[in-house]
Amino acid sequence: MAKHWFLEDGHTKFRKAVADIIERAAEDICQSNASETLGDEHLQCQHLFSKMYALMQAGQRDLSNALLCCSRVPNPVVELRYYKSRVRRKKGGAKSQFVEKETGADFALTLRVDLPGVLQAERSVLGQAKILGRPSVELDIEQLDLLLKVAGAESGAYLLWHTDLSPTVVTAENVTSHTRTHGKDRLYPGLCELGQSFSDFFSETFLGLWFGKDYDPVKEGEHPPASSIPILYHFLHRGLPPPNVVYFGLGSADQMQLPPGVYVTDVTDMGE
Repeated sequence: MAKHWFLEDGHTKFRKAVADIIERAAEDICQSNASETLGDEHLQCQHLFSKMYALMQAGQRDLSNALLCCSRVPNPVVELRYYKSRVRRKKGGAKSQFVEKETGADFALTLRVDLPGVLQAERSVLGQAKILGRPSVELDIEQLDLLLKVAGAESGAYLLWHTDLSPTVVTAENVTSHTRTHGKDRLYPGLCELGQSFSDFFSETFLGLWFGKDYDPVKEGEHPPASSIPILYHFLHRGLPPPNVVYFGLGSADQMQLPPGVYVTDVTDMGE
């Protein structure tokens, strides 16, 4: 296990608690009738995130105890938010979500650490959600190219799942390598062997700062270009978040004027 920057070595209680919640939240979208009961990949992805946050909110006390047991950071405060959205539609056809239109992604994971004197960082992962099928499903190469262009190899990823496979994260770079090797614009279940379970990716790789693109709000200024990753944070931290964003914030109790622990807000439904 790689060394974690804010969790003590050998202390796995918090990571395991988060990972277990994600695994439980994923059960619904891995059912054989998920398409009939939950809808398409956009709706299933939103269901996954919404259930994650509902379970985290219900288990907030246990998560807080686990955090305080494991944290290297004195008196930590973790804030969890999810901005839910549905695909926007207009007469004459479907219009992509803002994030997908501008970045090639249909969801984002964002992280903000504000610990003066220890670490201050903002970073994001841009993702494309896909339900795998047998033997394969079509891959939109233009979408993949856009995702890599905007997010880069360090933060572009695919979230893949099907009835026999819990959600798995495969980097966009690995997806590209896989298509070059196989010579087909298809996504195969075997591709997931190159990835990591979403539960481990979120609790270990993402929160451990091993994957994601950094954002400097001072450098980007007040009006970042609409096609750039900074637009995610620009809108997120100025009260107008883009669609389908999972947010994890870490600060200190003194600075945030809150008792140490985990705080999970209600899901913010962005509507149509």
